[in-house]
Parts: sequence; C-alpha cells; structure tokens
Amino acid sequence: MTTELENIDRRIQQMTALNYLVMEISKIRDLDSLFWHVAENVPRLIDAEDCSVLLIDPETDVLTFRTAKTRNIGVVVPRDTVSILMSVFKSKTPRRTADATQEPDYNFEIAEQAGIHPKTLVAAPIILDDQAIGVVEVINKKQGGFTEFDEEVVKTIATHIAASVENGWLYESSQRRLNELSILVEINRAISTSYDLETLFENISKTLIETTQLQEFSVSSWDRENDQIVIMVDCIQKDITQLIKRRGKRYSLKDYPLTKKVLENREIITMNTRDPGANLNEVRLLAKRKKTIIMMVPMVVRNNVTGLFEIYFSVNHSKGLQNANLYQAIANQIGAAIENTRLHEESRKQASILEKRVQDRTKELEALAEAERKQRELAETLREAGAIVASTLDPGSAINEILNQLARVVPYDSASVQLLNENELVIVAGGGWIEYKQLQGYRFRIPGPNPNTIVLNQLRPVILNYEDLIKHEEFQKATHGAIRSWLGVPLITQDMVIGMLTLDSTQNGYFKDEHASLASAFADQVAVALEQAILFQKTQAALTERDALRAIMVEITGELELPQLLNTVMTKACELLNTMSAEIGLYHPDREVIEIVALYNQEVDFIGKIIPVGKGLVGQAALKKAPLLIEDYSTWEHALPEYKDSVWYASMAAPLTYHQRLIGVMVVGDKRPSKTFTQSDLELLTMLAHQVAIAIENAQLFQKVQVLATIDDLTGLLNRRELFRIGTELFEISIEEDIPLSAVMFDIDLFKLINDTYGHSTGDQVLQELAEVCLEQIRTHDILCRYGGEEFTLLLPGADFETARQISDRIRQHVEQTPLKTDRGDLMITLSFGVATLEQRHASLAALIDDADAAMYLAKNLGRNRVAGYIKAKG
Repeated sequence: MTTELENIDRRIQQMTALNYLVMEISKIRDLDSLFWHVAENVPRLIDAEDCSVLLIDPETDVLTFRTAKTRNIGVVVPRDTVSILMSVFKSKTPRRTADATQEPDYNFEIAEQAGIHPKTLVAAPIILDDQAIGVVEVINKKQGGFTEFDEEVVKTIATHIAASVENGWLYESSQRRLNELSILVEINRAISTSYDLETLFENISKTLIETTQLQEFSVSSWDRENDQIVIMVDCIQKDITQLIKRRGKRYSLKDYPLTKKVLENREIITMNTRDPGANLNEVRLLAKRKKTIIMMVPMVVRNNVTGLFEIYFSVNHSKGLQNANLYQAIANQIGAAIENTRLHEESRKQASILEKRVQDRTKELEALAEAERKQRELAETLREAGAIVASTLDPGSAINEILNQLARVVPYDSASVQLLNENELVIVAGGGWIEYKQLQGYRFRIPGPNPNTIVLNQLRPVILNYEDLIKHEEFQKATHGAIRSWLGVPLITQDMVIGMLTLDSTQNGYFKDEHASLASAFADQVAVALEQAILFQKTQAALTERDALRAIMVEITGELELPQLLNTVMTKACELLNTMSAEIGLYHPDREVIEIVALYNQEVDFIGKIIPVGKGLVGQAALKKAPLLIEDYSTWEHALPEYKDSVWYASMAAPLTYHQRLIGVMVVGDKRPSKTFTQSDLELLTMLAHQVAIAIENAQLFQKVQVLATIDDLTGLLNRRELFRIGTELFEISIEEDIPLSAVMFDIDLFKLINDTYGHSTGDQVLQELAEVCLEQIRTHDILCRYGGEEFTLLLPGADFETARQISDRIRQHVEQTPLKTDRGDLMITLSFGVATLEQRHASLAALIDDADAAMYLAKNLGRNRVAGYIKAKG
C-alpha cells in the first residue's frame, strides 16, 4: 500500500509540474528559448536523463536537433534515413520502447553523432494542422522503461510545442507583413518628392536598395507602337552611378518572347538559366550580369501595363522570390510615379513653349504665365496631396486626408469616398452634404440604376451633367436633388477595384476633362495609400486578436477544474469575438451524442440536453468535424425547434478535437440582427477551440488522477487514504456532537489458501464479489473501504457497540450463506469481524481502528467466522 500511495502522490506532483510547464511554454514566443526550456524541464518531470526537440527544415526536408540537455545540437536526420525518430515523424504516432538498441529501425550512426546511445526512450510527433513538423524525444542511457503516463506527458508537451510554434510562425508572418507595408510607405514617400524623371529614378533606386536589400534590378517602359522595351533604370550591384549610362537602351520584344508574355498577360514570370526551355537571348542577358534567376513584374497603372520591373537573383540569394506580391505593389507604385512625373515634365515643357511665344505676344504672356503657374500649383498640390495621404496608415485618417487634399486639386461642393463591399458601394466618408448623417453608410447596388455602375464597368472617370444624371433612378431622389454636375473616378490597385471617389457641384456643366485627369492622377496614389492603410489596420487587428488569444490560452491552461474552465472559456470567447452567448457540449462516443454541459448568457437552461450527432448546429459541427458559420440560425435548414425561444441570428460552431479525436463542440451566437461573423472570426474561434480541447483533456486527465487517489482500483471501494480523510472529519463531528461512532475491521478467513489453490486472479474476483455483497448489506450513510490485501474497514456513524455488532453479524451470516461467482466456479468463504466503539480515550480515528483491528485478531484466535468486540478482547 505504501508503494501505491507514493505512486499516486508522485503522479499528482507530475501533473502539477506538467501544467506549470505547459503554462510556461504558452508564454514563450522565441522558438529557441521555448525548445531550451523544454529540454531543461522535461527530464526532471518524468525522471529522464535527456530531452531533445527536433524540427523539420522545410527547405532541406531534414529533421534537425534544435536543442537537447546533454546531446549535440545541429545533428540532422534526412527523410530517407532509417531511424526511430524518422519513424515517429512519418507515422505521426508516439513510440515507447524499453530497449531502443534492439529496435529494427534503431540508427547507431545518428545516436553516435548525437553523443548518446539511449537504452530506453519515448518519442512523440509535433503535429500542426495534421502535418508533422518535428519530434520530442526523451531518453535514458540505463535500463528502466518509461510508463504510459510518461508517454502521455511527452505527447502533451509535443501538442503545446506545436501550438507555440504556430503562434511563433504567425507572429513572424505578421511582422513580415508589417515590414512590407513599411517598405511600400518608404517607397511611396520617396517617389512623392520627385519633380523630374532623373530625380525620380535616383530616389527609386536608393530607396529600393535601402529598404529591400535588392542587389540588381531594372525598370523599363513599354513602347507598344514599336513593340520594344526601353530601359529607364538599370542598377548593377547596387552601383547607382551606372543608372544614367544604361538608360535609353532598347530591346525588340520579338527577340524576347518571355518578356512579351509578361507584358501581354499581366503576369509575374520567374526564369532560371538552367531551365531547358528558356529563350537564348534572355539567358545571355542574365549571363552578362552573372546571375541565374530573373523575376519579371509588369507595371500596371489604371488597369494598363506601362512597363516592366525586373529583379535579378543568384541561387544563393533566391529567397527574395517569395516576395512576389510585394514586388508587384512596388512595380505599380513606380509606374504611377512615372506617369505623374511625366505629367509634371509635360507641364514644364508646355511652360517653356509658352515663354518663347511671350516675347512676341506680350498680352498673351500674362495669361500664359498665369496658366503655367496654376498648372504648376496643381501639379505641386497633386504631389503634396499624394504624399500626405500616403504617409498615414490609419484608414479613418487616410480617408479624411483624401477629402481634404482632393479639394486642393479639384474644388467641389460635396464629395464622397465609396468602398466596394461585394456587390455594393458603401459611402464611408464625405463632406458638403446637407443630409450628411443620412448619407454616411449609404449603399449603391452594383450593378444598379446609378452612374457609379458606369464608372466601375468602364474603369475610367465619368462626367455627367444634370440632364444625364436625372436619367438614373438613384438621382431622382431628394437626397441627391442639389447635384447638377457629377464626377466619378475609380480607385484601382494591383488590377483590382477597391472603390471610387465622387465629386459633386451645384453648377451644371462644372466638371471638365482636366478635372477628370487631375482627379485620376490623384486617385492612383489614393488607391495605393488606402489599400496600405486598410491592410495595416487588418494586420494590427490580427496581432491584437493573436495577443488576446494567447492571453486566453495562458489563463485556461492553468485551470484544472472542468466547470470553472468551461465558464472561463465561454466568457473569454464572447469577449474575444464581441458576441452575446455561448455554449459547450461534450461528446459521448458510446451513444454518438453531444451533451450540453455549460451555458453562457442563455435565456433557456439547456444544461444536460442531449443532441444526436448531425442534428442542429452542435450536431452538424460534430458530424463534419469542421467549423461552421451560420448567418441566420432562424432560417437555417438544420435548426432545432427546441431553440425557438432563444433564436440566434449570427452563430458559429467549432469542434473540440484532441489528436483527431472528437471531445465536444463549442458554439457562440448573437441575437442582434445587425451582428455578423466573418471568416476571420471563424478562424479565430477554430484556433481557440483547438486550445480549449487541450485544456479540457488536461482537466479530465487531472480528474481521473484525483479519482485514482481516492478509489481502490480493484474493488471500486474507497481506499485507505480516502477513509482517513473522510473518517477523520466524521470522528471530530462525533466527538463535538457526542454522537456514537463504531469501527469494524474484517477480513477473509484463509484467503491465502484461495490464492494458492486457485490463483491470484480468482482471489481478485473473490475480493470484487465480496465488496458488492457487503455494499448491499450496509446502510447508505455507512462508509466501507478496502484497508489493504483482504482486509476491509467499515465506519458506522450513529451506531453504538451493540448496533455495530448486529450489523457485522448480519453481514457475516449473509456472506457465509452466499456463494461468490468466479471463473473457477462458485466459492464459499467466511469472515472474521472486530468491533470497537468511540470512547473518550480514543485520541484519533487511527486509535479507534487499531482497537477494531485487535478485536478482529481476537475473533480469528477464537476460531474464525465470528464477531468479536474490543472490550471482550481485553477480557
């Protein structure tokens, strides 16, 4: 018994240490620190000599020792290597062995490189999104196997490492996206301050070199008429002095078919000189640069390809190929800047012509000079306005700046910024309206009876006067009655329409082609800046959500009481997703049903409700083992009628799975008709559900360990430890309230003979049958436990000595007459009882039980199969 109690205590201590380690793992963001922490603490947790963490390298496809307590780090295990570690990785199945060196896939060479030949080991795969990404291995150099519990500990550690690795990768991805946005802002700021092409090209090159670390690149324009490419910028090995020398060189596209394909199909193409299908002329160009790879990116301005942005790589610096989207955005920015700068230079050339004519026509000089001044002011205003808009990454501030700066470029009476949302244009900001609050959020159906549809269909500016406006149903409403002249300009970025600008005037025929041209030039910069601002906001929101999710994970990981855990999860889920209600159901695989076990902010109490798999939102998520998003539950085809009094509109469900095993389902919902959930919300709920499943599994495992600490696993009765915990309280109450209390000790007569004759398995069956027989003979409030071996203890609250003796004798007689069923046939046994009743001399429950034990031995000495009292034993 001492050994069993010690094992239980050790198990509880290990569970406490495991949960503390899991909490620490969830807090560590740096992967190297995470792996070091695991290697240091896991050996102490399960009494091992070494722990290693291996992670797959996606580029080389090998497992690499990232950390270990005593072994060598950096040792690699190729995928085709025969080894226990690679077997665990490929099969995604844990492995435990008592003698690793005798396993057929044991690899002596890998063990030698790692520095230790393990005798016993346990290893578990690190699985993320059903894909193995690494292995956790724990070893001992000496004989002595690991237990099933040790294997569960290593599997749990592997699961939490996977979650932390995913968070680390998500954080790195978000940081990478923020870096790309900052690069675009820097490039936009650099090109917005360029007055001529020479300055523009120099600023572009310097900024690209400083922000992107590119080695070589070029910018070319597309001469469609002559079917040629004209070099505008050519940077060689970061040598900006070469820019002017190489500018102006022409190449015929008939000799370069791959380049022509990029321009005509508007697609990014990457060519490697080692590709057998590569064009010889294009290969020679790369050879002159001593490069092996070229990425060709089309420059798209207002839905037209104007040129080419080419980037050159060597094999050793080819990681930049992964940034295709960034390079496309840069190419479009450069194209828009070239067009604006050419417009500015054209204005300056026009001014020079006008200055020549002024010498002969003095009167025209003032008018032409004034026109040239205004043109410069407009161009300068356009440049400054674009720079101001591009300098902010807040969508609200960006939109307000758009309207403020737009008025400097093209004066108007009222204006709006409209963003495209599926099949509608939504007014997100504006100014100059009489009914501003009514128009904020106003929606135009696309396609629909409005001029906005014309702009998005033609992807060009549209000017309409009053007689054309009133032909559209939308402008026959009083809301738009004051508009007499209207200008609409599309907002386009990366060949994608994101919305439009509209300018209104109360003067009929006010807007002209020059207004449309200026507004279009402004819109090109606005579209890029607005997209960057929106993407930045989304990225920031995603980071905030990840931090909130991480905080929830830390909070629930340490909670081992299941009811408290479920309440915390539902409260935090509603806060995270800004919704009203939640519920959690646990899966019963034997009946294939979900039982609702926890509710949050529900009008109807569904606790205990049983839902078959496939029925309702909970049942559908369990059936498909996939998250679900329902826009309106009240009209959903699978809706349960029982929920009619607490109908949700928007609702989501995510299955709770652990190692691909269904544990339950988590649901959130909202009764507000205006509430909607997005795919991002569903992804967030899914990630939370993954962590909740792990936390529930840990809590249930903890409960099992707690039960093991109180129940005898053979008979199902209380064990000796729990007897003393409950009995001590009963002992103290009996003394304080002066209530009788009796203790009875009894055991099976000649039990050793049963074991010797029929075997220990039959002996165990006798003990189990006896426990059931005794439970039928005692009162509901009596306490029966297995004290050890074939000995049993019975505490009888409120029973004096005579009552306790009668109860004991009744049990004795019943057992004497009742055959016990075993695999070896029915067996008859007898029992010897010892009874002791609480007296003032008893200082503790142990003293009372000792007296009952002494009385039991007296009964045996008197011939067995009888009841003896402690008082009689003394006499």
